Amino acid sequence: MSSKSDSMPKTNSVPTMTLGKTPAGKAKMQTKANKKMVRMATVAVYVLAVSLAAIVLAVYYSLIWRPNLATNVPTETTPDSTTVATTTPAAP
Repeated sequence: MSSKSDSMPKTNSVPTMTLGKTPAGKAKMQTKANKKMVRMATVAVYVLAVSLAAIVLAVYYSLIWRPNLATNVPTETTPDSTTVATTTPAAP
């Protein structure tokens, strides 16, 4: 007994890629390559921007920002109800 598939000639079941062999196919491949490059460039710019912001904040908080600076805190009141501000010393 022969099945229907046995009577058919055997062919390659994997379709051949002819996309790059025609001018339209080459243009389509070029468009895909351009889209991929734009996507990669966008991701690279994003990563660099976020990293730069993180570096700027790290430098600011490690070198410039001082949390214990002297501040003006009202501590005394004069008899005429005006407040005199005194400065508290900065912690060493």
